Amino acid sequence: MRASGATLWGGVAHVFLAVALCLPLVAVTAAIGVSMAHDPSVLNVWLLTLLAIVFIAVVVWASLLPPVRQVEVSTARALLEYDERSLPDVRSPRAWASRRRGAAWLAVLVGVGLVVAAATVYLVPVGIDLVSFPLSRHSTVTWPGTGKATQTGSGWHATWLVAPGLLALVACLTVLGAAARVVALLAPRVIGPTLSERVTAAADRERALAQANAVARDLHDRLGHTLTAMTVQATAARRLLPTDPRATERALAAIEQLGRRAQADVDGVVRALRDSVEGGTAVSRAPSAVDLAEIASALVRKSTLDVELRLPASLRVDHDTAAVASAVIREALTNATRHGTGSASLGIEADTRWMGIEVRNRIRRVVPAAPERAGLKGLHERVLLADGQITAGAEGGDSWLLTALLPISRPAPTR
Repeated sequence: MRASGATLWGGVAHVFLAVALCLPLVAVTAAIGVSMAHDPSVLNVWLLTLLAIVFIAVVVWASLLPPVRQVEVSTARALLEYDERSLPDVRSPRAWASRRRGAAWLAVLVGVGLVVAAATVYLVPVGIDLVSFPLSRHSTVTWPGTGKATQTGSGWHATWLVAPGLLALVACLTVLGAAARVVALLAPRVIGPTLSERVTAAADRERALAQANAVARDLHDRLGHTLTAMTVQATAARRLLPTDPRATERALAAIEQLGRRAQADVDGVVRALRDSVEGGTAVSRAPSAVDLAEIASALVRKSTLDVELRLPASLRVDHDTAAVASAVIREALTNATRHGTGSASLGIEADTRWMGIEVRNRIRRVVPAAPERAGLKGLHERVLLADGQITAGAEGGDSWLLTALLPISRPAPTR
C-alpha cells in the first residue's frame, strides 16, 4: 500500500461505508428500545427480544456467506490502494476459515462505524453550537452530556467558547482520521489470505518457477546444439570463402537448414508453453516407452561431429528416463562441438536398474577454474532431481569426459 493522500481519503471513504453498515443495526436497536419503553409488558418484551435474536442471526448468517469476503477484499483494494500481493483474491471462499475472516471484518467495520457515528453525532453539533454561540443573544450555555449550565454573558463575553467548539470539531476529524488508519492497518490482517491460501499460493509460485525453469531448460536443450552447429558452420564458411567457394556454399546451406530447425524448435517450445497455460494442467501425450538407442542415434545424426557409437541394439525405457538421458547426450555433444576438435565417442550401458552414459572428446585446450556454464549447471540439477549422478571435467589434459549414472524404470510389458 502506498502512503499517500489518496490512501487517506480512501480510508475515510471506507469509514463512511462502515458508518452506513452500522446504521441498520442502530435503527433496529432504537426501534426495539422505543417499543419496549412504550409497552413494557412481558409479552411485548419477549416478542421484541425474539425479533432482536432473529435479526442478529440473519446478520451473522449473511456475514458468513462465501461471497462476502471477496467483496470486502475488492472494496479494500480499491479504496485503500492495496495490490494483489497484499490482498489477493479469495481462493477458497467456501472454507470456514475464509467465512470467519469475512464475518470478523464485517464486525470490525460495524464497530468502527459505531464509534465514528457516535463521535460525529455528538462532537459536530457541540462544536458548531459553541463556535456560533457568541453570535446568539443567549448568555447561558448548557454543556451537552452533563446538563450543567454556565453563565457566559452574550456577545464578546462568550467568545472564549469558540476555542472548545473548534477543539470539538478537530476531535471529530481526529477520530475520523484515526478510524481510517485503523481500517487500512487491519484490512490485510483480518481479510488477508488464510494459512491454507498462503500454502496454495506458495505452491502456485513453486509451480510457476518450475515451469519457467522447464521452459528455459527446454530452450537450451533444443537450441544449444543447433546454435553451436550453426556457429561452427559459419566459422568454416568464413575461413573457406577465399579458397573454396563450393565448401562455403555447403556450409551456408547447412546454416540455412539449421536455422529452419532452430525456428521449428522455438515454435515447439512456444506451442507447448501456450498449451500448458491454456489447458491449465499439462497432459503428457508422450508414449510410455521409448527406445533410447534410437533417440541417441538421432541426436548423433543431427550433430556435425564424427561420433563413435557404443550402443545396445535396443534400450526401451520410460519417457522420463529418456528425457533426462537425451538432455545429457545433447549437452555433451553440444560442448564437444563447441570446445572439441571435431570427434567424440558416445557409449551407453544398462542393466536392470541403472544406466550409464559416457561421452568423451578431445579438446583444444583446458581453461583452469572456468566458471560452470549454464547448460552444465542445469544438467547437474536435472540429473540430481532424477536421483542420478553426473561428472564432467578434463581428463589427461587433452580430453573431456562426461559421465552420467541414471536410475531407469523399464515400462511394464504390454499384453
